[in-house]
Amino acid sequence: MGPASTPETDDLSFMSAADAATTFRLGHWPLGLAGLQQLVQQQGLARPLLRQWIELDLASRISLAPEQEQARVRAYLQERGVTDEAALQTWLAAEHLTLTDLTVRATLPERLQQAIRQLFAARARSRFLAVKAELEQVSFRLLRVGSAELAEELFLRHQHGEATMEDLAREFGEGPEREQAGYFSPQPLQQLHPQLAQVLRSLQPEQLSRPVPIGSTQHLIQLLQLHPVTWDEGMEQRMIDQLYEQWIQERVEQMFRGDVPDPLDLTAPQG
Repeated sequence: MGPASTPETDDLSFMSAADAATTFRLGHWPLGLAGLQQLVQQQGLARPLLRQWIELDLASRISLAPEQEQARVRAYLQERGVTDEAALQTWLAAEHLTLTDLTVRATLPERLQQAIRQLFAARARSRFLAVKAELEQVSFRLLRVGSAELAEELFLRHQHGEATMEDLAREFGEGPEREQAGYFSPQPLQQLHPQLAQVLRSLQPEQLSRPVPIGSTQHLIQLLQLHPVTWDEGMEQRMIDQLYEQWIQERVEQMFRGDVPDPLDLTAPQG
């Protein structure tokens, strides 16, 4: 016979009436508040749970039309293979959900997106203008050599049509670009060395710069393509998502510290 249970276990028979009344259940598994606190702290769940709580609160301020709710619920259930009433009841029982829980879960993404748009759409374009330069990308070829004389010779060979930048980079490159024929895929201008970015901005597509000294190395730089950013629906959504992410991270940290966050008002853009 095994050892007797002790009050330190999660056996509900050893809980006081007050403890049992405040028991949290993971599915059917009972977990006292002390156990729940331990789980949250030791597994680092506090911030993710606060974020979920904020998102539920935010989404709760948006109501969908009944037909929209029904469509979202049907789609949610179909994705899970629940296609009739009997299957629905079985699924709800297995997931320990009520119909209300199901509706909240199925409609959460749509309601949350609508709330986020109400909060941040008015600020999206101004953010785009503020960060536009950081979003511009370029693709280019680069050749680095240590000798200024060699760099000038290679520049002239290219200008006279004797060799392409790919050939020159493979043969003479002294950096990792040698393995990729000098090619650098699109990347933000802001993340490049300032001198490299300045030269690229001055070039036309396919144009090759004269040797540029950067540090102890001579650089031949060829602009392939400038990838400008434009304002469209996709960019608007990207800006809204960035504004929201910044806002919710700040709000989570506020609540984690125990500070009282500003009241939520979907009619007032957040700043």
